[in-house]
Amino acid sequence: MFKKLLKTQVKKQEKMLEKWLTKRELEHPFPIDKVECISNVSYLNDDLDIHKMDIYYPKGNKEKLPVIINIHGGGFLLGKKEVNKLFCADLAIKGFVVFCVEYPLIPDCYIFDIFNDLVDAINNINEVATNYNGDINNLFIVGDSAGAYLAYYLPAFKNNEKIRQSFKVKEIIPFIKAIGLISGMFYTTKFDQIGMFLPKFIYGNKYKKSSFYQYINPENEELVKSISKAFLVTGKGDFLRHYSRNLIKTFDSYQIKYKFLDLVGEKSLPHAYVAMLPELKESQIAINKMIEFFKI
Repeated sequence: MFKKLLKTQVKKQEKMLEKWLTKRELEHPFPIDKVECISNVSYLNDDLDIHKMDIYYPKGNKEKLPVIINIHGGGFLLGKKEVNKLFCADLAIKGFVVFCVEYPLIPDCYIFDIFNDLVDAINNINEVATNYNGDINNLFIVGDSAGAYLAYYLPAFKNNEKIRQSFKVKEIIPFIKAIGLISGMFYTTKFDQIGMFLPKFIYGNKYKKSSFYQYINPENEELVKSISKAFLVTGKGDFLRHYSRNLIKTFDSYQIKYKFLDLVGEKSLPHAYVAMLPELKESQIAINKMIEFFKI
């Protein structure tokens, strides 16, 4: 019953998202003079929309460029790669080949399905990146909100066999040099607006008895020590701001290499503003700082 109500609510939010996207496209046209975008390329060769990606690169580029894989947010329930279109275009203008990937959403799947599809995407990109002058040896993953949660775990799967097998995730082939975490939805089991109802939809009914249960906590020592270096950004007005602020305390405890940007100005900033509204002055500050961190 609750699953049906959840889907009904998500449908309403999807309609609102589509209206927002239409308005965005009119107010902020895609920079076709600067960026090439190849849309809806399948990474699993099954022609399903949930297994497609958009590829962005600077128009006329002939140089080998670092690669960013972008994972959109939406609380695992909604969202689509097109929401981050201008963000990906901006990254391309700044000198990256960007692969923005789609993935299945709950409640039609569990987190393990999402992770495995993303691994398929990463491994496919490992094979095709050179076709777009992408340097897969300089690979970064950037995600916002729920996408940041996903981006947080992927390098741990690459670097820690025990964690990967506990989630029953396939092996990741390329090395992930660093991750960018925008307004991360890192905590999924806290007693708040997320943890009150989502965990069973994300992990299944018996998740507390599973081998991966200990790693659901993003502050788990073994998990934290298995990630790549990380750039985190949030700001005043982000309703999940406290998630990032809490997580960096753990990073400090385990001496993880990271940079944290918490923008505080006169006006409030919306959740995931860096990815959804890249034209903002604050977003440009964050994007440039993230790129500087990646180059270190």
